[in-house]
Amino acid sequence: MKLQKILIILIFVLSFGYNSFAQDANCKDFAKSGLAVLDTSIYVHDGHYNTVTLSEGDKIDIYKPFYRGRKYKIVAMAESELPGLDITIKNVRRQELYKSDETLDKQQWEYVPTKTENLIISVEIPKLTVEEGVKLKRACVAILIGFSASK
Repeated sequence: MKLQKILIILIFVLSFGYNSFAQDANCKDFAKSGLAVLDTSIYVHDGHYNTVTLSEGDKIDIYKPFYRGRKYKIVAMAESELPGLDITIKNVRRQELYKSDETLDKQQWEYVPTKTENLIISVEIPKLTVEEGVKLKRACVAILIGFSASK
């Protein structure tokens, strides 16, 4: 009887872990589709697939170093289930360097830093669902960063 309970708990935990792993794998596959937008013939992908599953109204900040003299391209993407994404990029003193003009499912920005600095890439999903009892949409968001040694 005790062994049976342990097996049931083990199966439950493993199935939860498998579902989480499958969602992460799907999100990483979605991020890889952004390499075409990044244009890997010009920009070298930094090797990191910054992915997260977000809901309407969620916001995340990603901190990344950017080195003087390199040309960067930042691509932010949201799956079509989400109402889009708003991007803001700031330096560590919270001075705004870039803000998206409108909510889109893909955003891109090119940047050449005049000095080596850390930047904060903020991604926010607009909250469109206002009806009570309506489940908020949830899907993958990916941030890809590429760099080129030439300006």
